[in-house]
Amino acid sequence: MLQPILATLREKYDGKANILFVPVREEQDLGARSSMRSIRHLFFDKDGKEVERHTGFMPQEQLEQKLRELGVK
Repeated sequence: MLQPILATLREKYDGKANILFVPVREEQDLGARSSMRSIRHLFFDKDGKEVERHTGFMPQEQLEQKLRELGVK
């Protein structure tokens, strides 16, 4: 359900934001460092500092709203 949304956001925000998916079952070290065990959305500012995290599914509209709040246009 999330993969098509992320693909759309990657295309729409190409060059403006990095939209990544981390498969935590395969990337266990990275998942452990970020305390990820389920669907999590981590938001970082332009300097790479984590500014917010959300647990659970977020629809595309909500993800885009969060990107706008962070200054991505």
